[in-house]
Amino acid sequence: MQADVINQIVLPLGLFLIMFSLGTTLTAGQFIRVLTEPRAIFIGLFCQLLMLPAITLLLLKLFPLESQLALGFIILSLCPGGSTSNIFTFLARGDTALSVSLTAINSLVIPITLPSMFAIISAYQFDSEILITLPAFKLVVSLILLSGIPIVLGMGLRIYKPLIAAKIERPSSVASIVFLFMIITLIVVQNQQMVVDNFSGIIGFTLIFNLLSIAFGFAVARAVRLEISRCKSIAIETGFQNGTLAILISVTLLEAPRLAIAATFYSLVMFVTGAAFSWLVRKH
Repeated sequence: MQADVINQIVLPLGLFLIMFSLGTTLTAGQFIRVLTEPRAIFIGLFCQLLMLPAITLLLLKLFPLESQLALGFIILSLCPGGSTSNIFTFLARGDTALSVSLTAINSLVIPITLPSMFAIISAYQFDSEILITLPAFKLVVSLILLSGIPIVLGMGLRIYKPLIAAKIERPSSVASIVFLFMIITLIVVQNQQMVVDNFSGIIGFTLIFNLLSIAFGFAVARAVRLEISRCKSIAIETGFQNGTLAILISVTLLEAPRLAIAATFYSLVMFVTGAAFSWLVRKH
């Protein structure tokens, strides 16, 4: 399969289907929780939308990476959540409803938060040449088409055809994980020399980034005295990123597959650390 077909057709279509399947798990009540239980939602969004990019910038100052790798991690830090975090929250016996609510809200606001924060952070971190090449309008439109619209369609299916939505929920979750690993494999194959040359630096940075994200999410939630189940949820939501979306932005929208290396490695690491964290906190 040619790279252009993968980048321009397979990857966007895959993300559309993943976000559609996520939409089939959502209800209007999960958005209403923002009004009825604002504290937990606010803390979760604070950790994901503000604290995570701040951690990324701090780590890049302490452990500088090659510019494309650094930019890839910044893109990743602006792609919070994803359906995978909901699965690991369930395994950890966290507040699954909170996890799904945070995923839902992030998926709908990301067309606004990602481009705006990306412009601010990249202006601070990088030179003007990178900023000129960013297709801001295309990015916003693509995020709406590939994130917002499929979620709304999925929610519509759940409302009007709940039995069909229930039947496809589990298979679609499995398919999302399989699809992500397929894309990861293709990215590694396409950029194998860069992966080999920077393996130790990338894996070390990724592991520190992921563990710090989980720890900070849990610590902030505990500091404001949220229930332990909600602390687990916020920790996982902070530590799990939407790797598929970050890869799509890098490969399809920015046409820079090397930027996707960060999301590729992070996606692999977060499955391992997420499983370990879920096992450790499951009994608490």
